[in-house]
Amino acid sequence: MNTYGGYGTGGPGAMQGPRGQQNPGDNIHETVGAYALGILDDAEATAFEAHLATCEWCAQQLDELAGMEPMLAALADLPASQGTPAIGESLAARPSPRLAERLVDEVSERRAVKRRRGLYLVAAAAALD
Repeated sequence: MNTYGGYGTGGPGAMQGPRGQQNPGDNIHETVGAYALGILDDAEATAFEAHLATCEWCAQQLDELAGMEPMLAALADLPASQGTPAIGESLAARPSPRLAERLVDEVSERRAVKRRRGLYLVAAAAALD
């Protein structure tokens, strides 16, 4: 696994990039998640932004990750865990109603946006026929 959590070498677990090609270990496509979280240094962020201007695949990946920031921020507000819980405790744990509601609202909104985008594309395709 590389620095940002991607699998950069070939093999069955390798991350698939644009057009289904496997990415080499230092491939800029693997930095999408790190960029979305804001953990790249200035030079890396600048290089990724230049790449992003010409890469639809990375733009799509970044769009899909855009909703993660509020969810991660909500998780950051939770108290730190006191060690690793037992398996039964992990399965029995439930998010607070407020957190669960926020997450459901976020997912619902993202799905609605994707649904509308799909309808617009179908309408545009029908208009071209």
